[in-house]
Amino acid sequence: MKLASLFLPRNAYLLLIAGILFLYGALPALIGLYIFEDEYFILLSQLTAIAALGILFGHRKYKLRSRNYFKKIQGVGLFRKSNYDFVILNCFIFIFIFFIFIISENSIPLIGAFTGDDASSLSEQRGAFLKQRSGFMNIVSYGFSLYVSSIMPFCIAILFEMRHKLRYLALSFMFFVSIAFLVKAMFLNFFLPLIALYVSRNNISNKRIIAVLAAGMFVLLSMISLAGFNEAENEAFDAESFLTVSYGSSSPINFLFWRSLVIPVLTARDTLFVHGEQLNSELLLGTTSGFIATITGQEQTNIERMVFAHQFGGWNDIGNANSVFITDAYVNFGTIGVFIFGFIVGRLLLLFSKYSPPPLSYMSLLFAFFLVGASLISLMLSGGFLILIFWRYLQRLNIKSPKTLSIQKNTS
Repeated sequence: MKLASLFLPRNAYLLLIAGILFLYGALPALIGLYIFEDEYFILLSQLTAIAALGILFGHRKYKLRSRNYFKKIQGVGLFRKSNYDFVILNCFIFIFIFFIFIISENSIPLIGAFTGDDASSLSEQRGAFLKQRSGFMNIVSYGFSLYVSSIMPFCIAILFEMRHKLRYLALSFMFFVSIAFLVKAMFLNFFLPLIALYVSRNNISNKRIIAVLAAGMFVLLSMISLAGFNEAENEAFDAESFLTVSYGSSSPINFLFWRSLVIPVLTARDTLFVHGEQLNSELLLGTTSGFIATITGQEQTNIERMVFAHQFGGWNDIGNANSVFITDAYVNFGTIGVFIFGFIVGRLLLLFSKYSPPPLSYMSLLFAFFLVGASLISLMLSGGFLILIFWRYLQRLNIKSPKTLSIQKNTS
């Protein structure tokens, strides 16, 4: 079996299942049974098993009616002028949003990094730059998040699928954006869809895919070094302090493992703790989402900031503790909600990977990656994936239109 086959869009659901079972299933069970003896770690492990079952059931149990959709699109030409216009329009909108950000702030995180600001100052600058907004700028901030999460990665995937001459320029610009804001994992938003495209197009050897992944790891470690991290005063490894949110890392690699393995588990556990101890385990019925709270006329329960306050000892208007979709489903709709959300995730991954044209199918890996640390509701709304589903629906309408023209022959 080739390693590259793991990154095919059709296998995104398997990667997600394996990832959550390891990160939120096995690790919490190990910690809860043998280290801290904590009931919330055990509950997290049990909920993860239910979510994994829901994903598997949602992905495999039923067949979608549009199974011939891909063949129809192949027959009429994959890329239409309307899709190219979609890319150009959204690129201009994003550039406009980006420059509004630049001219509206006196302190840009990248400049702070080069002038010697410490990790704490850089973190505050990133928070102020991306989150601490009001009025019109709050709308701009929402638009920025939506674009960098899904729309611009999708547009770049379209350009690369077309082999358009501007594809590398667009990718370079988005890479610059991620560096300017010092958001360490933002470049993965563009890296993951391109990996899916790369392995879907080519018969790639294990050595080559390892080289690609190593290059991605190098970029990520470089971003961590540039953005800074809380360095440990004592270089000796301490297992007990490693399992806390205040751990000081001794190196970028050490920070990467701590941030990737420990923080997600602790945040998910603390979400369950806050829900049980501070909210008396009452179902929140979707009010963790500002959008749902608004349309239902209820007050939003900002559990992400409540968890942040629990972890760091005080409320912070820009401090959010993002958690996996599993805990968000549980605090809103209980155990049944976890299975239903898992089922929906499985269906969406099936829709994206197998019953959508290639540019959208390449987004499967990114969608699965986001779900490891984000709410499904916020990912669909604030993350922009609902817009991508709408795009897919428009593609189906365009199939019957003889006036839309393919531009494949005009690209190199």
